[in-house]
Amino acid sequence: MITYKLPEGLIAQRFPEGGLWYTYQGRYIRSVSKILNRIYPMPPDLDPWYLERGQKVHAATVLIDNGTLDWNELDERLKPFCDAYRVFIEAAKPSIEASELVVVHPSYSYGARLDRVFSLPGQERLLVVDIKCGAGKEDRYWLQVAGCAVALDDANVGNYDLALLNLNNKGKPKLTLADDPASWVNRWRRVLEEDLA
Repeated sequence: MITYKLPEGLIAQRFPEGGLWYTYQGRYIRSVSKILNRIYPMPPDLDPWYLERGQKVHAATVLIDNGTLDWNELDERLKPFCDAYRVFIEAAKPSIEASELVVVHPSYSYGARLDRVFSLPGQERLLVVDIKCGAGKEDRYWLQVAGCAVALDDANVGNYDLALLNLNNKGKPKLTLADDPASWVNRWRRVLEEDLA
C-alpha cells in the first residue's frame, strides 16, 4: 500500500450543503475538476444523473474491493458498470495500492480524489487510474489523471504510469494506459501555470 500524508497545515472545511474540502494557508484548495472546467466546461444541459451515477459507481467499486457490496440492493442502472469493474478485478488481479485517496499539492494549491493506484502482476510501474463510466478518453480525462499523479507524488511522478479504466453499460471494462505519461504531466503543469497566472 502507498503511504500518503496530507500536507501539514491543511484545515478541513465542511460545506453547509454537505461535502468537505480543505484550506491551506488561508486559501481554498482548488479541485482538479474545477480547474479543468474552465478549459473543458461541462455542457449546461448535462443530466445531473450522469454526475450522480459516477459518484455512486465509485462508491460501489470500493465496496467491491472490500467484498461488501450488496448486489441485491444496488440500483439496477449501476449494475452493468459495477459488473465491468468486477470483471476487470477478476481478470487483471491488481493489488490496490490506494483507493479514493484525497491528494493535495500545496505548492500549486490544488487537490483531487484519486480513484486508484494499482499494481498489476508482471508490471514494475504503478498505475494511477481514473475510473470512468462510458468510453470517454478525452484530453480532459488524461489531464485529470495526470493532475492526480502530480498531487500524489510530484517528485517521483515519472515513476508512475497513467491509465483510464472505462466501465461500460454492457458490463465490459477497458483499461487504457497513456502512451506518453510525461507529456500529460507536462500539459497538466502548463494548465496549472495558466490557471495561476
